[in-house]
Amino acid sequence: MSKYIDEIKNGGIQGICGIDQIEWPAGRGDKLYECWKCEPCCGRPCNAKDACYCLAIWYCCNIIPFAKMYGSSMNQPCACIPHLLCAYVCPQFTLCFMRYNIRKMNGVRGNLCGDAVCTYFCSWCSMLQLLRGVPVSAWDPFPCNCVCTPPQMMLLV
Repeated sequence: MSKYIDEIKNGGIQGICGIDQIEWPAGRGDKLYECWKCEPCCGRPCNAKDACYCLAIWYCCNIIPFAKMYGSSMNQPCACIPHLLCAYVCPQFTLCFMRYNIRKMNGVRGNLCGDAVCTYFCSWCSMLQLLRGVPVSAWDPFPCNCVCTPPQMMLLV
């Protein structure tokens, strides 16, 4: 717990407000507001086939890739409990913790408080930034490899 408090103290007011997390390094999420950038989600380089696939997956069955991305952010295989359950019951908190985990994996500075601010005030932009910060295999539900046995307890990376 002191690790999170130290991160918040070190970030100052910019860290608490999430201002230090708006710009991620190129190729690891880029800027929060660059919603028009679609790589790698829509293929590298962007193409119509991959864009339609991405759109169909996220539009038709968004809870499954969301849960898989949450599990992969913790380096765990997707599981019905806790990943799918958390994504269904409390998606806003799940997005916040997923953003924290992916930001840590990509080596981006910031803290959990800033992640909460970014996901609360601009959840769509935050989600798109996360999609740009992970490979497609982190959220692609096919082939389905979700397990229905409870894995380890939910811990932040």
